[in-house]
Amino acid sequence: MNKGKRFLLIGGSVLTGILNSCTDNPGNLSPQVLPKSDIISAFQTDTATVVTSMYLKDSVSTNNATQTMLGSINDPVFGESKASIYAQVFPSGLTAVPWAVNAKPDSVVILLPVSGVYGNNDPQTFAVYRLADTIASEHAYYSDTTAKLLSGIPIGQAQVVPPNGVSNDTLRIRLNNSFMQYFTSQAVSGGFNPNGTPYYWYNPDFNKYVIAGVCIAPVNPLQLPGQGGISYINLSSSWAGIYVYWHYLIPNDTEHTVGFPIGGVSGQFFCNFTHDYATSPIGASHPVGPKDSIAAPQFMYIQSMAGIVGRINFPNLHKNWSKLGNVAINEAVVTLPADPQYISTSFAPFPQLELLVTGSKGQQYETPDQQSALAYYGGGFGTNSYSFVITQYIQSIINGKNDSDRGLYIVPSHPATTAYRVVLYGAHHGSTPASKPTLTIYYTPLKKN
Repeated sequence: MNKGKRFLLIGGSVLTGILNSCTDNPGNLSPQVLPKSDIISAFQTDTATVVTSMYLKDSVSTNNATQTMLGSINDPVFGESKASIYAQVFPSGLTAVPWAVNAKPDSVVILLPVSGVYGNNDPQTFAVYRLADTIASEHAYYSDTTAKLLSGIPIGQAQVVPPNGVSNDTLRIRLNNSFMQYFTSQAVSGGFNPNGTPYYWYNPDFNKYVIAGVCIAPVNPLQLPGQGGISYINLSSSWAGIYVYWHYLIPNDTEHTVGFPIGGVSGQFFCNFTHDYATSPIGASHPVGPKDSIAAPQFMYIQSMAGIVGRINFPNLHKNWSKLGNVAINEAVVTLPADPQYISTSFAPFPQLELLVTGSKGQQYETPDQQSALAYYGGGFGTNSYSFVITQYIQSIINGKNDSDRGLYIVPSHPATTAYRVVLYGAHHGSTPASKPTLTIYYTPLKKN
C-alpha cells in the first residue's frame, strides 16, 4: 500500500460458532496436507468462527493498462464513480501535412475504441483538456494521480452515447473550432528543425510545441441512481487518436483523414478513478480517519477501480485446533455467498475474486495455494457464491506458521481494468449456513510417533 494513502478498514464481525478443531505446526505444510482423494475417510467441520470486514482500497497502478476506462456511473449501492483518461498524443508520422496547400480542414475529433460498457450505455458528456506537460515514461502513475492541465477550459465537450462494444465501435468527441485552427496551423507555422527542414508533425518535439497530451473526463453531475456506465477503452488499438478531417479546394473532392495516435503500444497513458459514497449505504458509516473501521456484519461491499475490498478472519483457529493434536488437512474451502438482489445485467458481479494473505505490516501476498485461492462466481453450494480452496494456508495456520487473526483480503483480480462490484453476505447475515461465509475443513487426525 502506498504511503500517505487513506485506508478505510471496515471491521465487522461475525461469529458462526466455535471450531471444534485446531492446530499445531511444522512449517510448510506439505508433509501434513493429505490428498483430496482422502476426504471420504476424513472428518469435516464448518463451525469455525468467521469474522468479516472491509476497508477502502489504496490506489492501484494504471500505467499503460491493458484496458483503460472512461465514464461515470451512479450505482444505487456503491454511489458515484468516475474514470478519466490522461494520455500522450503522437505525431501522425507524415513528413508533411496534406492540407497545408490548397486544402481546408473540416473538423478535429477524438476517436476511442470501445470494447464494452459496465453499467448502462446512457448518454454521457465528456470534456477534453490539454495537458500542460507530457506524461513521463519513467514515472509511476496510479488511480489517484492527476496531471496538470494547460487550462481549465476544455478544447472540446460533447454528449455522446457510448457504444455497446461490438467490433469497431468507437466513442467520438468533436473538438472545438479554435483548437482545430491551432492544431492544423502548427504544421505550417511550427518553425524549423535544427537541420533547417520544416517543422512538421513527425518532429521529435511534437509534445513540447504542439500538444503534450489530453485529459478526457466525464462531466455528468445530474446522473440518477442506476444511470451511467464505465466504458472499456482500448488505447492500444490503431483506431485510438485525434483525427483531422479535411478536403482539397476542388469540386467534388471527397473527405480525407489523418490520425494522430493517443496512447498506443509505445505511448504513455493512465487512468484516474474517484468514488463518492455519500449517497450509498456505505456512506452512512464511512470513517473519518485513516485505517478507521466500518462494521460489516451483514454485508461486505467489494468494488474494483481501487474501491472497497473485503477481509475474512478466523480468530483463534490455531489455539482451538491445537487441542486436537497433530492434524492433516485434506481440504479447506472458504465459501462467500453473494446477495443476488444486487446483481443484474447492468451491474454484473466479478467473474473472479482472489484471496490474499495479510502480512504483519498490512502487506498483501498470495496464499501458499496460489491459483487455488482464486474463485469464480457460481462456485460453492449455490450459483450466487465464490468458493476458494485454501488447504495449504489453513494447514500453515494450524501448524502455527501464519496468524489467522490477520485474515485474508478479498480482492478483485483486475482492479485497474474492470469496473465490477458485488455485495457479499457478512458473517452475521441470515440464520442458515447458505446465507453467510463459511470455512469448511476436511481433516485427518494423525497418530503421534
